[in-house]
Amino acid sequence: MVRLGSGFRQELQIRVPIDDTHTWNLRYQCYRPAQGVEAPPQESIPLYQIPLKDEQGEYLFAIPGIRDMVLWSSQGEILDRTRENLGPSDDGLLLYRRVLQQQVSIVEDGGEPMNVFRHAVDMGPSLDLQAQQGPALLPGGFDPERLEEDVEQYSPAIEQITELYRRSFPETATKKKAPRPRRRTTRTRKA
Repeated sequence: MVRLGSGFRQELQIRVPIDDTHTWNLRYQCYRPAQGVEAPPQESIPLYQIPLKDEQGEYLFAIPGIRDMVLWSSQGEILDRTRENLGPSDDGLLLYRRVLQQQVSIVEDGGEPMNVFRHAVDMGPSLDLQAQQGPALLPGGFDPERLEEDVEQYSPAIEQITELYRRSFPETATKKKAPRPRRRTTRTRKA
């Protein structure tokens, strides 16, 4: 799990391995209005799929919020790691791979890998995920004028998100731009 954002937009990403070549990447986004601003009642929870390719089958590298997913997918199902050219900034990745290999060996030998809890009582207190700060979501922070350039462009709630921001921060909100046409795959789930 990864928690991103601060202030108005909060996000929790959950990555679930499906098999050797597929991972389900869930993004749970919340928008927190300013103190004293009431969010409108929500009859359903928007659920939508973010495409990785455009109508011509080309990867969408230009959308900041999905670049990581596009990079994962565009490498192919299984990347040949023997041809990697890693540098000093990849030391953390190398350490992580060593830990994974050690834990796989422990399981192969019949042992218990680290951080496996068979009973909820053994887990202890919950983990407080601190949000990552900085331009992780939209370069320069949250900008409602740029929603059409990020993952929210596929959300059926883009207009409500923008309006909630404008009511929360009228001093920074500017005149709303007309939304550009976009292709959406949407569903809703009852709250």
